[in-house]
Amino acid sequence: MPAYLELGVDVWCGQQLNDKFKLRKEIGDKIVIGYTYESAPDDVAGVEKELDKILDEVKDDYVTKRMYFQDVPPVPPVIELAHKKLLEGYAKFSA
Repeated sequence: MPAYLELGVDVWCGQQLNDKFKLRKEIGDKIVIGYTYESAPDDVAGVEKELDKILDEVKDDYVTKRMYFQDVPPVPPVIELAHKKLLEGYAKFSA
């Protein structure tokens, strides 16, 4: 990661084997970390657990240590769930 930062990279997604939450805590103020779903695209319950996990992880500081969701599965129930969860989660943070 130091080389990416030195090169001026400001957004990084990495691979599933990377501990993105740890990296977010260490260098999240210098680079935006992307999160890819590990659940199957049609596993609505699995995606919901992942959304809850990431919202719980980012609630301490979602402004200066940003994360984004990459590749939201193109399944209508998952898209609706992600939209609802993210709006509700961020509304709680800003209240």
